[in-house]
Amino acid sequence: MLRANTHAVSPELQELVEHILDEESRARINERRDASRQSITRPIIIEPRDIPGRTVNALTRDISGQGIGVISAERFQPRVMARVFISRIGAPPSIVLAECRWCDDYQHGWYLSGWNFVAVQRG
Repeated sequence: MLRANTHAVSPELQELVEHILDEESRARINERRDASRQSITRPIIIEPRDIPGRTVNALTRDISGQGIGVISAERFQPRVMARVFISRIGAPPSIVLAECRWCDDYQHGWYLSGWNFVAVQRG
């Protein structure tokens, strides 16, 4: 049985969390895409077409019918085409061909990138 947490949240921690959420809200205001998207965190593998055999592990940030937002420890150049393997729950990964539209420094060696879906790949 779970015990109820009887500790009050410290004002400093509450303020920190509010600042982080405010930063996220401001970042979303500056978004580049018009499509409605859903936040989702899934492991993905990016396989750039320009370097055969190279794979990059990453995480999704959000997804829409037009594309996917990605967090990775590698920088991607705009216009790079890649196969993106999106993890599924209880099913094999879905594979899509996607084009990197932009990539920005995030922090501490992490990058945010936006990928436009081109086509669903089979196998």
